[in-house]
Amino acid sequence: LAGLVELFSEDAEERIGALRQAVAATDAAGVAAVAHALRGSASNLGALGLADLCGQMEAETDSGGADLHTRLLTRLRCIELELVRASAALRVEVAGRQPHGRRHSGPRGWGSRRSRPECSRRNLQQAVMRNASLLRRGVRYAASSA
Repeated sequence: LAGLVELFSEDAEERIGALRQAVAATDAAGVAAVAHALRGSASNLGALGLADLCGQMEAETDSGGADLHTRLLTRLRCIELELVRASAALRVEVAGRQPHGRRHSGPRGWGSRRSRPECSRRNLQQAVMRNASLLRRGVRYAASSA
């Protein structure tokens, strides 16, 4: 399970790099393609907040406009911050521990659900089981096809 989370983190970092390049070039089609791929990866592991932000970035590319570059930069910054938060939350969920070494006590183990809405234990377990099944059949990673 921890391997899947590490694989997601590595893949997401590569995709963030590709997003940076596409945003710098104001390549709307490139941004949309990479955001779509990252959105799929994030939703497969239950990082729904990150997936939502990627979906918003993908939708931004359709609207165009003179300030597209500025809007894409803003979305990119939000995605970068959410990726750091979601990766840490996924690692903690997989480890079954809170950040300070105490045992995780269930869905409310870190406080309110508002502090981590995209990484519910149920979403993570479902995604991990689905991806573990694919790994057993020899598929490298379900969401990395783009």
